[in-house]
Amino acid sequence: MLVGCIVYWAGWDTNWKVFALAILGGAVLIALHYWGDEKGKLDLRQSLWFWLFIDGLGALSFLGNYGGGLGVRPKYGDLLIVSTFSLGVFARSVRDRLPDAETASMLRSAA
Repeated sequence: MLVGCIVYWAGWDTNWKVFALAILGGAVLIALHYWGDEKGKLDLRQSLWFWLFIDGLGALSFLGNYGGGLGVRPKYGDLLIVSTFSLGVFARSVRDRLPDAETASMLRSAA
């Protein structure tokens, strides 16, 4: 929740650049994984929360009251929206995480 507010407060003028780099970087990593020699399984479901968070905060920032946003939402009401959105994405990330046994197995094989 706090991270969502901090990112939102940075304003659209800053956020659009950061979000564009995050999306571009993620797309490059996914492409390299699929077209490269990676043998491990890439399960994109565990990353959906990240894309949802980036896209949602991008839209909220664009419509927001800080740093070049359109300012279409009421002041301080926007913080309630960002906080609620962030908590929803957090709940999704917890729901979609890898099972504990699979995470432990991956850590053992990486060591």
